[in-house]
Amino acid sequence: MMETDRAILTNLFSKSAAFASISAFFRRPADVDRRWLETVIDEVPINRRAEFRAVRYAINSDRVSYSEILGGTGVCQDGEIGYRPKTPAGAVLADLAGFYRAFGYPFESGTGEKPDHIAVELQFVSFMFAKEAHALASGDTDTADVVSGARVMFLSDHLALWVTAIADSLKQRAAGSGYDLAGELLVELVKSEVPVVEIAGDPVAAVTDAEGTAFACGGCAGEIPVEEEISIEP
Repeated sequence: MMETDRAILTNLFSKSAAFASISAFFRRPADVDRRWLETVIDEVPINRRAEFRAVRYAINSDRVSYSEILGGTGVCQDGEIGYRPKTPAGAVLADLAGFYRAFGYPFESGTGEKPDHIAVELQFVSFMFAKEAHALASGDTDTADVVSGARVMFLSDHLALWVTAIADSLKQRAAGSGYDLAGELLVELVKSEVPVVEIAGDPVAAVTDAEGTAFACGGCAGEIPVEEEISIEP
């Protein structure tokens, strides 16, 4: 393998680790194996590892419980639907289901959360980075291109529309909990991949959907075979 190819694969797997790590920060702590998370953070791009470790430490410091902040019982909503009130919930869920189904993403075996949960969507992005890397490693550039394009579409049509809203909510309602830091890191991570919608004022009321239409993974070329080994799961 050429050094250029090796560098590309390393970059893809590092990004997969970064999204898997930030996903874990938004899961119930009891559902996350701490040793697993430490191992995954060790694979995050080296210039960002200190940030990820600081957030992990802040969340694990027991300043506040997960259920006080997220999980459906906390002060902040943790799903896309809650931050996109002008878009029908069914449209959001249908589009998410289209992406997950097309690429064989078994989200129920991860967090066990609803499909629009922040952790589930972030884990899907991690899954897609790893899937692209495995396709390239096997010489399947066509599949790699499809996966890469779908990942960018998913980020643009979903996470980019509400990450600043949830981050702002965490900053306003959960300052000092560690989850506010996770929100800041979340925005930086998504911004490093695609432009995000900047939310001003009320983090829920200000969110709008430019398209307002649903599609089942419109840019996906059929279903891609599931590869169990590429999923980064705790």
